Amino acid sequence: MVSTLRLQPVRLALPPGFDALRADAVAEGHRMLERLAAEWDAGQRFDRDGEALLVGWHGDALAGIGGVAQDPGTSGALRMCRFYVGPAHRRRGTARALAGALLREARRMGRPVLVNAGTPTAPAFWEALGFVPDPGGGHTHRLTATPEQPRAVPGR
Repeated sequence: MVSTLRLQPVRLALPPGFDALRADAVAEGHRMLERLAAEWDAGQRFDRDGEALLVGWHGDALAGIGGVAQDPGTSGALRMCRFYVGPAHRRRGTARALAGALLREARRMGRPVLVNAGTPTAPAFWEALGFVPDPGGGHTHRLTATPEQPRAVPGR
């Protein structure tokens, strides 16, 4: 039910419900939201060129969070990071909507995007979005985003 999902940029503070989402992630053995909280406390605001941090809401419930940041190891590339959807909100299009919104600007800018698909189901998800396996440098997959070009009209 993506139609009920509301996306919102995170700018000034981590959103209400973040601690519960973080607890869900930790309970599943994931530390990405622990790292996000530590980075946020250290001043990381996803405000450099091409960066963004978004949350998705189903009604009043924080459903998921995800970011795209400059990749420290690959010049000009962005990296999907701190991406997590709570268990109660999976299989509802939340992850796809968050990822699509984050990737839109990277595609417009023609910047490659890297991701570390570190869970058993993650590679299939990212590959369905156009990422291809490309292990190395701390990532597992790459999306070579090229700016959209006008389509050629046959016969012209």
